[in-house]
Amino acid sequence: MLTKFGLTTALFAVLALGVNGQRGGGDNNGPGCCYGADAKCQRMNSETTCQRMSSRKGCEWRSGEDADCTVESSVDEPVESGCCYSAEGNSKCDVDDITSCQKKASRMGCEWRVGDTEDLCATPTPEPGCCTADQDSKMYAKCLAIDAQDSCEAKTSRWDCEWRSGANACDPTEPPVVDAHTVDCSGSWECRRDTITCPSDEPCIVLCTGNSACMDATINCPADYACDVQCVDVGDGGNNCNDAVITWPTDPGMGTLECSGQYACNNIDFPEPEPTMAIDFECLDFRQCEDSTIRCPADADCSLTCEDQLSCRDTTLICPDDHACDVTCGPNVDIYGPCINMDIQWPSTPGLGSLTCADGVGSQMDSGSCYDVNSPPTSAQEHMAFDVLSSSPAAQPALLNESLMLLAGACAMLMTLATAFYMYGRKNKVVTASWDSEE
Repeated sequence: MLTKFGLTTALFAVLALGVNGQRGGGDNNGPGCCYGADAKCQRMNSETTCQRMSSRKGCEWRSGEDADCTVESSVDEPVESGCCYSAEGNSKCDVDDITSCQKKASRMGCEWRVGDTEDLCATPTPEPGCCTADQDSKMYAKCLAIDAQDSCEAKTSRWDCEWRSGANACDPTEPPVVDAHTVDCSGSWECRRDTITCPSDEPCIVLCTGNSACMDATINCPADYACDVQCVDVGDGGNNCNDAVITWPTDPGMGTLECSGQYACNNIDFPEPEPTMAIDFECLDFRQCEDSTIRCPADADCSLTCEDQLSCRDTTLICPDDHACDVTCGPNVDIYGPCINMDIQWPSTPGLGSLTCADGVGSQMDSGSCYDVNSPPTSAQEHMAFDVLSSSPAAQPALLNESLMLLAGACAMLMTLATAFYMYGRKNKVVTASWDSEE
């Protein structure tokens, strides 16, 4: 007769076999081994499991009794001396190793050159020339300020800029007449809490060079003309444009903001730059750009350097969506880091954003320089992980489906076991009742 103990043992054995079959993939592997440089490959003894890890870990199943899965140790080849070269003199190419240089080759024009000659990576002297425009154009002054040929040519369609070759090619035959309305706030507290309204029919320059000169001021730029606001500390104590409210021109690139000194551009809405011109923002002084919103060009590379403590605390940086966006925080000065609680809207394409912390590249909570700063997406796998979590159950990976099937099978086996116990107990009760009646 089948005892209760024997029935329990048999059912648990069936359950164990079912679970082990699910975990092992249900395959009967022949002799062989799993080959791969990754340690996980070397620990696998199942062909199915080995093949599943082929794409992620480079595992390979080798069949046969005499299959050899020994991994040969790699010997580092001697590194050839060289340097990272940029024909345009891009400072981002100033790195010492070939790997970092080659990563920036496509986006920044970097090139690794092998050799040890002194001038191997020397920046070539550019041909003399200048950027100009029609003297009557409202963008004449802005074109003259451009000193690189490629940047000038990028403004040809929008600003009518023109690059001219030659040492004195842009010298005007007559002194240029550039009408610009200038508001001079060079004295301490001179324009504090004032409302500065530029004329609507000419360029405007607002000089906030005195101590707290434009603090809490309201500055209204012309909608259709260039507007240059200079929040520059000349040694009087800073706070030049602290908490100022600026209404910029309508078109991107028409407004420019210069910041220098502690608290100089604290809580400022930066203008939207020219979309196709790369730009490097620098917040180098104590709380210089704190709690501000900084906008990168929409269709060009962008970088932000936050150097002194709290220089970019609570700052929002809006990166270009499809171009490089590099953020450097550090060094961490005294007690507080430069980028505490900074919010960065990184490019949507993984790999275009980079975060460098003075006390650890890409670090967050463990780094004073980058404390609580959101890191950029670094690979497509991160986006895939997010898609998996947000997708419908039908779109989940096969691994999740297998886990659910395993759980369902275990539940079914437990239900069978419970039913068997119930029937067996009931039978015992019936037998006992019959014995009592015979007595």
